[in-house]
Amino acid sequence: MKTLCVIPAKATSKRIPGKNLKAFCGKPVILYAIELAHAIGLTVVVSSDSEEIGELAVMNGCSWRDRPAELCADDTPMFDVVADTLSSRINATETVVMLYPCSPLAQVQDIQEGLHLVRELWHHVAYPVYKSHDTPERSLILDGDSVVPRYPEFKDVNSNEFTQSYHSAGQWYVADVAWLLMYRTFTPYQAGYVEIPASRAIDIDTLEDWALAEGMYESISGV
Repeated sequence: MKTLCVIPAKATSKRIPGKNLKAFCGKPVILYAIELAHAIGLTVVVSSDSEEIGELAVMNGCSWRDRPAELCADDTPMFDVVADTLSSRINATETVVMLYPCSPLAQVQDIQEGLHLVRELWHHVAYPVYKSHDTPERSLILDGDSVVPRYPEFKDVNSNEFTQSYHSAGQWYVADVAWLLMYRTFTPYQAGYVEIPASRAIDIDTLEDWALAEGMYESISGV
């Protein structure tokens, strides 16, 4: 089954300037995603409006899709970016891996399992999840100068009675291309999942997150 990996990597980032090229444990963070995809044997296209990112991608064995300006807004759906990249490869691609460039804690076996779920077990989409330490049924919201339960019907229920909650790790998505182009989403109501430890599911949005992720990467890899 023909699989393409798309890495969406804009030039700009509001929270961490130059995020996709910022050095993570000594090298640009996007290289971890590129090397991960190559370790699985995937053909890689980097979608970017940055010439610097595009040149780095080509130097490291990828193709560069010069992303149109209209697909570079902060609220542009990732489906639109991936569909643009697939537009010239639709007939040659059956499965797509959308891999975020700032995912240095993702691992080969994670994506391989996601590919197995889509290729062999007939899930339309698969992505990594981790166990939540929160109990959403017992969450609180602010009401003036007070806090009140978001779900009053659960306020006196023992938390042991609630079903375990999970969060999306937001590192990568595997999708069947025909299904994806028809339904236009990476997050269907039901999806296949790969459970990963919460320690590898750090969402890198701030410099504090960055430092935490570097520490975890060094711990895991022995760098």
